[in-house]
Amino acid sequence: MRNLSKYIGIFLILMHPLQGSNLSGKSFLSAQPFSFIPTDITHSTVFDQEFEDGSVLNKTEISAVVFGGKSTNKEDLNTFFLIKNKSSLLTNEDPVSDTSSFQDIIGYNFNIMTTLGNQSSVISFNPKQTFSGFGISARYGFKERWWATAEVPFINVSNDLGLDEAILETGGSINTTHLGLDGLPVNSINMTNAFKQPGLLYGRIDGAQSSRGLGDIFLQLGYDFMDRKTSYLAPYIGVIIPTSNRPNAVYLWEPIRGNNKHAGIILGAYGHTLIHEKNGAHIWFTWSSKNQYLVENKQKRSFDLNRGQWTRYLAMYKNEADRNSTLNTMQSLGKKTFGINLMTQDVYVTPGFSNYSTFSFSFIQGHFNATIGTTSFIRESENIRFVNDWILGPEVADFSDDNSSNLLSTIGSLASSGAVAGGAQIKYEDIDLTSAANTNLFVNSLYGTLGYYTASEHPFLCELGGSYEVSKQNNAIDRFTFWGKFQITF
Repeated sequence: MRNLSKYIGIFLILMHPLQGSNLSGKSFLSAQPFSFIPTDITHSTVFDQEFEDGSVLNKTEISAVVFGGKSTNKEDLNTFFLIKNKSSLLTNEDPVSDTSSFQDIIGYNFNIMTTLGNQSSVISFNPKQTFSGFGISARYGFKERWWATAEVPFINVSNDLGLDEAILETGGSINTTHLGLDGLPVNSINMTNAFKQPGLLYGRIDGAQSSRGLGDIFLQLGYDFMDRKTSYLAPYIGVIIPTSNRPNAVYLWEPIRGNNKHAGIILGAYGHTLIHEKNGAHIWFTWSSKNQYLVENKQKRSFDLNRGQWTRYLAMYKNEADRNSTLNTMQSLGKKTFGINLMTQDVYVTPGFSNYSTFSFSFIQGHFNATIGTTSFIRESENIRFVNDWILGPEVADFSDDNSSNLLSTIGSLASSGAVAGGAQIKYEDIDLTSAANTNLFVNSLYGTLGYYTASEHPFLCELGGSYEVSKQNNAIDRFTFWGKFQITF
């Protein structure tokens, strides 16, 4: 009983989520991958150990699982995407003041121009993720103690930022007298229209976006280092085959089915031990640690300037020729364009290391079993660098009528004191690549299962389970997952 108390103490400590810091204004979110607990066939070996003469079966096992779930932390995700940790943003078409103390967003940057010139609204997000899928996993034993596993998940994920806009002033109707960004007619009268207009090639918001197909495939090779009546230990190595989709920056919250198309290598270990038995009932303590290193790949990401969040959305000139153009766009000289189309580039992304750890107790009596456990996911920050050197050309547009650039303007401030009549091109040192990067992350989850195991010529396991993931960081997705699983041994 003393050993059982010790294990329970460790379990409760590991369940406590670590304190995290809140982020805001980010252009990219790829939180923790979907839970591997339902599809990882290794976690079922504890039942072989219990029923099959005290040893893990060195036979072929196949499992099929269906799963689904949804996110719960819309308030945290809202502040992650909005600027300055705010829960809503005030937008004014034509700024009330030269400073951002009167508005968070200047509508001109989003190609908003009305007949009355006073369109105003408040925007916020209600982000929601839903997902479902099924997985096929197999374990093949050979040469007494060696085994190999394969996990193949099929996932359907939908991300919806839930853009909500409360109109304060309509501004009348669309201004057709003047040209908008790119020298084309204005086609936006509010932020809802602006985020999905054709000229905005990246960072779009247009309802729920879905992705359906293969997740990443996991292949592992392990060795039963210890296989005794009351204990088991197996180290393993593996690879991640990147069969999921790759981020393309078209939408602000892209639906990603796996690890952002990164290949990876795995080094891990799994073990369990019998810690309590009485009146035919057994309690097993199970643990696992899966270390992953994801290798560098190429993606598209959108990034801000050092001067502030959402500066990727500032109206800009593509080059000096456009700045000096006599074309009048957004009621001032110069051919302006959507800044995010210039601030989205091919980059090399190196995610580095991450770790999944699990600790659980399994209660087994007769054919029935119940498990309660906790998992943790830890990830380091990404490192991002340009595929091609930054080329001088783009300039932040000033809305004065003298072809000026601006060194100080932000998404909510014209900053007339920063106007440069002779032009000021954006330099590499003006760019904040970290605004496009995933940061470090720590996520806890609590999970439980109920199962029925039959020991026969072809033993099988039926299982129902559920988990809840939670973090104190707002770059994580708090979510429920439920699953049903069937496993058979040949």
